Amino acid sequence: SHVTGQRGGPTIWNTYDLIPIQALANRCRARGVGPKQLTNEVAEEIYAELEKEAQRAMRRAIAWLAELPNDDNVPQALVPSLNNTELPLTSGASRRVVPPVAIGFQYLIELYLAQISEGKTKLRFGKRLREVPTGKIGKARVKNIKGALLWLWHGLVVMNLAASNRAFDPTCLADENLVLDLVEACAGGELGPVSDTQTRRDRVNVVISFLDWHSPGFSARIPSGLFDSTYIGRKTDEDTENRQMKRNACLNFIHDAELQRRFFLMPKTFYDQAMPTIDCFDQHFRADGNGLSKKQNRALELGILAALAAINTLFPARLITINQFRASGPNPNVRFPEDNRSGCLVLDIPGHIVKNGANAAGVQLRPNSSVSPREILRWYLDKVHPLVLRFKHKHANLRQPELLFTGLHTDTIRRYWACHVASIGLTVTPHMCRHYAASLLLHNGASMADVAVFLGISEKVAAKNYAFVSRAQKIQSMMDVQASIYRGVQL
Repeated sequence: SHVTGQRGGPTIWNTYDLIPIQALANRCRARGVGPKQLTNEVAEEIYAELEKEAQRAMRRAIAWLAELPNDDNVPQALVPSLNNTELPLTSGASRRVVPPVAIGFQYLIELYLAQISEGKTKLRFGKRLREVPTGKIGKARVKNIKGALLWLWHGLVVMNLAASNRAFDPTCLADENLVLDLVEACAGGELGPVSDTQTRRDRVNVVISFLDWHSPGFSARIPSGLFDSTYIGRKTDEDTENRQMKRNACLNFIHDAELQRRFFLMPKTFYDQAMPTIDCFDQHFRADGNGLSKKQNRALELGILAALAAINTLFPARLITINQFRASGPNPNVRFPEDNRSGCLVLDIPGHIVKNGANAAGVQLRPNSSVSPREILRWYLDKVHPLVLRFKHKHANLRQPELLFTGLHTDTIRRYWACHVASIGLTVTPHMCRHYAASLLLHNGASMADVAVFLGISEKVAAKNYAFVSRAQKIQSMMDVQASIYRGVQL
């Protein structure tokens, strides 16, 4: 409250800055560590337990907290006992640095990306090489493919098959040994920080497709046993830190009624915070007339999140899918039936905007005693949507009035979510809503097959991701039986 200006002082940190601070506070709270007890030693212990992304956030939090002793606006009794200069947390995470790409190889990358972006590929029919149209791929996929090809270039340089300061010789791409040499170089750390086996496997698949495009028939010369290698083999039984975090979060959610309540009340929380400013929006412009005030920006972001949370806390579609919902036009994905006495909001989700192509028609989002998705979405479309369309796009050609979120980038919405969800004491991401929903349904008796249909994934994938729920229930059931045995023998 002191650093955000709620006590009358200046605003030192905005809501977005509070995200890493809030995450660190939650970890300290779990350890029973108070503000003054957060020393360098405790911070280093917490840091050592985190995965890379969380470590980056903690480095930012530590750096900002270390500046507070010099700020008179914050009571020193609340300031942690940190010395930023002594912490090893301030150095940036190591990253792979790709050598400058030779013009010849850069040309091949651009030509390949242009062809696959347009939805074209070359296939060999007998002795003839013919071009076949395929479906276009998205920008995110193009970015990933380009990253894999730069990984290939890095390997070529390390193996002395190419260099930034000499003409590129494309004949080096025809040798099938190149793929294994590249994988071994990466696994050995010659290309910088060692990536995990799944990332390496995905890159190898991209590289082989590229080399097959460059030298038709290349993939046929790659032994299928390559993918059984420990360098790129799938470790299906490996329990990664990310899986552990997801599992622990879901198990905590299904056993914490208060957390569930706060989660399902998110739409109303955001709506209640945004509505007062939205209702008198014109009264809050900046005095100098130069754009929106912080209060107006915050209200628009909260309005967007109220609409999003009204959908994905009940029907957890992927954010990238919800961001393609049409709210107007001939076939809107969000409908308000006039003859619907139950007050439902109806979603019609076509397969072409869903990752696995699984459509969901006539999905009814029912109101409860606290939250009405229909009322929140109606309010959003009537009052917030026009303002978002007007003020949240820097360029007019980016505005898409028929879309629910007017064409805002998915990463922008994700940033809004991270900022404001942290401010109400939750750490859930938009995608984590899917995991929460699946875990809660399974815990309350839903079958794995039904949960798979609900999420739009295969039953095999659902079982792989959520088997821990039934496993935890069975273990707890046996522990209860064991406890009754102890009581029977008066222990």
